[in-house]
Amino acid sequence: MDDSTPPPASRPGKIRAALARAEQAMFARPAPKSAKAQMKFLHTRAKGSVKALAERLGVSRSTVQRYLTGTSTKPH
Repeated sequence: MDDSTPPPASRPGKIRAALARAEQAMFARPAPKSAKAQMKFLHTRAKGSVKALAERLGVSRSTVQRYLTGTSTKPH
């Protein structure tokens, strides 16, 4: 057995540590400030579905579109 390869028992620990670091990096970013940036973030999280995002927020699809284009800047 080669000494440079880690034993199989330590690999799951390294994977968990890498996943924990990736998760912390994802949540370490500050929240978006503008309405357009907030909607863009939520739109990405809704997998690009304006309909799903509108239903989740309880607004119309056209309202979500206005925020995404930057036409509307004041969230209600």
